Amino acid sequence: MDPDDVDPPVADGTPEITRWCAILGRAQDVDGLFARVAALALDRPGDRAVVLTVRHGRLSAQDTGALADPASDRLRRSFLAQPVERRDLAPEAGETVTLQPIEVGGAELAVLLVTSTIAPDDARLADLAAVAALALERVLQQERTALVSAELQQLVASTGALLEELHGAPLVLPSQRHAAPLSLLHALPAGSTSVADLLSDRELEVIRGLAAGRSNRDIAQTMYVSPETVKAHVARILRKLGAQNRAEAVARFLQSDPGAGGAAR
Repeated sequence: MDPDDVDPPVADGTPEITRWCAILGRAQDVDGLFARVAALALDRPGDRAVVLTVRHGRLSAQDTGALADPASDRLRRSFLAQPVERRDLAPEAGETVTLQPIEVGGAELAVLLVTSTIAPDDARLADLAAVAALALERVLQQERTALVSAELQQLVASTGALLEELHGAPLVLPSQRHAAPLSLLHALPAGSTSVADLLSDRELEVIRGLAAGRSNRDIAQTMYVSPETVKAHVARILRKLGAQNRAEAVARFLQSDPGAGGAAR
């Protein structure tokens, strides 16, 4: 895929790194960014290139953009789940394989993988990976800003609901305060029998992760938020479901939604 097919052309004579910055700077998401990086890595006829993400020390196709080049797409499939530390991979006889890390904040988040019948220009690929890292940091910061903004909007709405509950909820005797299941049923929308209707989309994502036995850190990585944000979601889930702990919240969720356990896995 020629990057200029998907982006307005950059003026002829522009230095290559400046051209890369212009093209990668237009990417609005990780998928699109990685697809552009792979296209820019193709320097000679017969080259194949793909960007693979790094998950738990292995190469993964998650967050990898669609590739127009069928040969590069076959390359992607042949390297999936390979250990990142391997540098001697050769998918086909006579090919040279280069793995160039793309690092953000000292963490290797992805790898630019290029195969060629001629030894590639390692300096060029290193420069491309450096530009890609800057663009990736920008895209991830944009995505994080959008997620945090959504969290803040939800927090404002939740704070308003809590204030309304504080001033409008009926007072009860101490013996009634622990009747959580009954209170839970009264809190459900009319005609609903599912406690999932009490939770936001983000809270549902968290409790499904809890039901699958995942830790706050694992859930946070999947949702691209901090573990502290997941803890805040868990606290709201416990309050909404009238549960004393995570296990009790998951039990009530699964009792109300028998199919939720399968979805979580």
